Amino acid sequence: MNCDLTQLCREIARELTIYVDVNETWTFQENTHWAGHFYIKEKGGMELSFAHTKGRLVIHGLYPRYSDGRVFYYSQWEEIKKANVDSITTDPNRDPRSQAAEIRRRLLPGYRTLYAEAVKRVNAEENWAAEKEQAVKEICELLGENCRPDYLRRDAQPQLGNYGGVQAIVTSATSIKITMSASSLMEARAAISALMAIKTQGGVK
Repeated sequence: MNCDLTQLCREIARELTIYVDVNETWTFQENTHWAGHFYIKEKGGMELSFAHTKGRLVIHGLYPRYSDGRVFYYSQWEEIKKANVDSITTDPNRDPRSQAAEIRRRLLPGYRTLYAEAVKRVNAEENWAAEKEQAVKEICELLGENCRPDYLRRDAQPQLGNYGGVQAIVTSATSIKITMSASSLMEARAAISALMAIKTQGGVK
């Protein structure tokens, strides 16, 4: 197999930028994530990985990262992912122009759609996490210095707690632990009054 992936990826990125039918600029990525994998990236965030597997060139479309470094993944059972349109294989000995043509025809149309949906989901989850953290801070400030927030899982699915989405757990005679699981900041703030009423009545120290 006569195929220098570094040079091939450079030339594919050039071909995609020149010939693609939308305004995209692709560049070769000097630093690889995994040994044996090579990457090209579009200025808007899309990224393709290239690797040799069983005599074929395997090309995968990658997805955005969360602010904490986690990578977004679709579940294999999701309807949007069933067509498996974010990955193709090609003959590694084909020239860069032919490789780029295959990517444009077989990979990019479906991958663009999947990537755009992934960005929406990541942004929604990040916004929800920020709202959740802010709500917990507000609740703890209102309840006093002995109130402390529980750990906040960014990937946790919202579940109703004891007080409209805010769970108060008495951890000692003088402190409580707050876990925020409301589905919106408005819902969380509405729960503050319930918690404050309980505190006023002596139910929470």
